[in-house]
Amino acid sequence: MPTFLQTVKVAKSIALLSAAWTLLCAGLIVGRQAISWISTGVWDKYPLASVIKMLKAEPPAIYVTASSEEGLKPAPTIIHAIADWLLDIPVVFPLLLAAALLAVFHRWLGTVENDMARK
Repeated sequence: MPTFLQTVKVAKSIALLSAAWTLLCAGLIVGRQAISWISTGVWDKYPLASVIKMLKAEPPAIYVTASSEEGLKPAPTIIHAIADWLLDIPVVFPLLLAAALLAVFHRWLGTVENDMARK
């Protein structure tokens, strides 16, 4: 059975590898954007909403009766505005945030490892 110190060492390694993999993914996305920018002259920002759309399967067919659209759409609220703003964030930012949090976690595990080694 592994000791607590061994578990911390494994978690520390996994956190470091996860941060590196996340940075690699972010780098690939930025590289793809740069290649697109060089070839077309337009910077594609790849918002988070486009990634979520790619994850979804084909939407089911929705059948509605013919009527005015004014009564069907709910009035936009502050929640809708915040959700739209969050979905418009470029996907690189959440990846960089995740990598930073993983790096902080790795560092914290290092201090735990050092404290355990001293005891």
